[in-house]
Amino acid sequence: MTFLIPIMDRIIQLSPLLFVYSLLYYKGSAFTKIPAYINSLVHTIVLLSWLSLSYDNIQYVIPWSQSYYIVDSMVSTYVLTKPLLLNVYNTITNKSDRHIVPTGHIGFLLHHFVVLYLLHTIQIRSHILMPFTNVYYPIECSNVFLQISYFVFQKYGTLHPISKTMLGIEIMGYGYIRLVTLLKLLLQYWSILPFSLRLCAVFIYSLGVFWTSKLCLQFKKNICKKRNLLIHIN
Repeated sequence: MTFLIPIMDRIIQLSPLLFVYSLLYYKGSAFTKIPAYINSLVHTIVLLSWLSLSYDNIQYVIPWSQSYYIVDSMVSTYVLTKPLLLNVYNTITNKSDRHIVPTGHIGFLLHHFVVLYLLHTIQIRSHILMPFTNVYYPIECSNVFLQISYFVFQKYGTLHPISKTMLGIEIMGYGYIRLVTLLKLLLQYWSILPFSLRLCAVFIYSLGVFWTSKLCLQFKKNICKKRNLLIHIN
């Protein structure tokens, strides 16, 4: 159990930032159905602002990012386990109600654990701090496309012309950074990465491939819906 001591010590150190993210999540529920996106947007804006001033600010960015991923992991754990526990309770009490388990949060948790491991490793391996920063900055830039798209879709719906345009921009912007730019950077720094970080890098890149493919399928689906609607009207 001694391995928990440094983890708890780090959580205590991050407690002010953890409080900030928790407060943002609580207040964000008044503006959006998924307040976690508010945290994500604030995390990205602050991170990019710091690194745009100087890459040396990565020393401040790491605890900022660690706090975000810890709070979001707690949220995902709660969202994932709540329906599971309710289903178990209903089974024990012979109730027929069943709650849908949002399995997508399993992917979020896996992603967050990998990123937290990366951030921790970067802190103790200073020789790859700057290469990591060179990779982290464009990755967060790609997330801006996802965050803006979410708010556009929430306001206009997925079939509105503005939403369709935004989806196309999202595919081009996010896809190019995650598939092309990230690949170039990984190949550039591959030789200095330890084996564990190579596995993490492959995982992060694979997520980019998966999400870009998902966006392309959504774009195709929206086009088909529009065609079917036009045929129905005619």
